[in-house]
Amino acid sequence: MIALFTTFYRTIERAAGSLFNRFRHSAERVDLLRIRLLREYRTMVKLLSLSVIPVATLMPLDLAAQDDPVKNGNGRVIYTFLVNVVPENFPHPLVGFVNIAGGEQYSANFGFVNVVEGTIRGPQVGYVNVAGGSAMFQGGFVNVAGISSDAIQVGFVNSTTERVAGMQAGFVNSAGTLSGVQLGFVNRAERVDGGIPLGFLSFVGEGGYRSLEFSFSGMTPFSVSFRTGIEQLYTFIGLGLSAGDNSHLMTGFGVGSMIFLNDGLFINPEISQHSVARRGDYFRYVQLIPSIGYSQEGDVALIAGPTFSWSSRPEKGALPDPFFSLYHNRIDNRNRFDIGLKVGIRFRFHGV
Repeated sequence: MIALFTTFYRTIERAAGSLFNRFRHSAERVDLLRIRLLREYRTMVKLLSLSVIPVATLMPLDLAAQDDPVKNGNGRVIYTFLVNVVPENFPHPLVGFVNIAGGEQYSANFGFVNVVEGTIRGPQVGYVNVAGGSAMFQGGFVNVAGISSDAIQVGFVNSTTERVAGMQAGFVNSAGTLSGVQLGFVNRAERVDGGIPLGFLSFVGEGGYRSLEFSFSGMTPFSVSFRTGIEQLYTFIGLGLSAGDNSHLMTGFGVGSMIFLNDGLFINPEISQHSVARRGDYFRYVQLIPSIGYSQEGDVALIAGPTFSWSSRPEKGALPDPFFSLYHNRIDNRNRFDIGLKVGIRFRFHGV
């Protein structure tokens, strides 16, 4: 039995490691794209100069900025409503389909694609935003910053190679060092330095927390759950068997925190929601568990504590009774409150 359990645990650990590595490789590919764009910056300037300037001269537009004596080693400034290619410290905002700027910029970028070779002190807003250095604000489908993001990245995919000191908000967030906040469906960071990743799944390398828990409670006689994030704040997903004469598979999601009192003893408050959907029937319960945990070596922890559960269903009907309870109060035909107990064992992953 022990050998079978160990094999199962190692399988889950390898699966979690593989998933984390996939997100890491995806972030590396995004960073390679940033490096390639910035390496080919001068080539892009030359090509755009050959193609855009002849067209721009035929446009019946007042391109007053073309007469601005702003120059650099790359030659003439291109400043149109279609494509903008400018040198370092260009004094005007860039508004166009494609905006490419060299060196450091203090003005705003608004376009479908915005690329700044160095640091940008103004906002970048577009479908794809790339900054070789730091970025103040990036809002778009894909946002990439090379050195750091000191303020906010908002988009579907947000990636910062080195440090995130502000906030990343998107479906997928990736950072080298997280000292700010990540808010998304999937968060990934190489390390955490005072930061907080908050999402459905958060994968953190150095300083991260990943564990697999097997537990027993009055509401779910057996459940298994996977936790990921950091000790201060993590999320978890789980599967379990509902109580009652006819057990059904339950799904759950929750958040929790580990507050250490000493090297081994910790307080472990968690709040979660669990639901069952079967043949058109549906019920759920919200549960608060202020547990106490103990871990002697750090890899295996024992968890125990009271459970406070509120069960409900959208329509009138019988709610399944808990397997056992210390206190039981049926509020009405759709709501019930229970106090019970939970015990569990938790295995922590390392080297993911």
